[in-house]
Amino acid sequence: MTFNNSDEDTAFYSRIQQTLVYHQGLLRDELRNKLFYESLKSRVTGETKVLDIGAGSGVWAIAAARLGAKKVTAIESDEVMIPLIQAHIFENGFAGKVEIVHGNSQSINLAEKYDVIISETIGNQAFDENIVGTMIDARKRFLADDGVIIPQKITLVAAPVRLAEDVDLPKGLPFQTDCLRNLTRNFTLNLTDKNALEMLGESCKMLEIDLREIAAEPDFTNLSAKWNLPDVSRANAVVLWAQAELADGINLDSMKTESWLPVVLRFKPFALKTGEIELNLNANPTNYQWTLRAADEPPQTYSPYFTFERLKIG
Repeated sequence: MTFNNSDEDTAFYSRIQQTLVYHQGLLRDELRNKLFYESLKSRVTGETKVLDIGAGSGVWAIAAARLGAKKVTAIESDEVMIPLIQAHIFENGFAGKVEIVHGNSQSINLAEKYDVIISETIGNQAFDENIVGTMIDARKRFLADDGVIIPQKITLVAAPVRLAEDVDLPKGLPFQTDCLRNLTRNFTLNLTDKNALEMLGESCKMLEIDLREIAAEPDFTNLSAKWNLPDVSRANAVVLWAQAELADGINLDSMKTESWLPVVLRFKPFALKTGEIELNLNANPTNYQWTLRAADEPPQTYSPYFTFERLKIG
């Protein structure tokens, strides 16, 4: 391919850069690496056939081969990653031992049944990378009798927090820009600095899915959680993150990892002191919104789809 400095080429190479940086971040996450590797190690023998769905850089396919799996197949939909998987397989001495399939797992057919199916398609909000639909389909079409899947369970967890924010904007100028702050509350925030969060209440499970048993997509439109807080007025956000049972006794908490980013739902603080705060979440991506309630104060509802209407004046 020749780089012509066109807008299309610039966008393409920008996407490559972002993709490679993202996967470097995954590989730097030591806790993530150890937990997934231990999960594979507990399942793989010399007679095991392993399917890696959403293979990314190919690390779990390579791990399965290194653990002695009889056959390994890696499925990846992003064409950018295919030559990288090939390079990593060759670099680690497994050329010819790992089959690579380019495509979406739900749109392809495979001749084999697999003893272990692994997929690291766990999103920052647990289910936002379609791991449920991916695993339902994979179980039906690719999993051998008595086969296992990694992860086994996924949970969306929430907790009320105080998020450190600038309070006087614009700095150094004698007027207000509260409109901008109010509008940005309609968008989720992927938080890179977890130290900016002060936990105000216990974590609460909003949705827990056993991927070994679920037969259809769950309802993401009416998720809820409640907390009793000594001072509700200190809360200005709810943080969401993922937990996963990868294998028996091997559990991942994305809040403790480096590569997953907690998702923050911001809101205007309530006046209530001691009392209950409630979150209702519609996590359907086509109508994503969240509502906070506290005692008799007016409920607050936020959504990126509301932003245009709220920009209107008069």
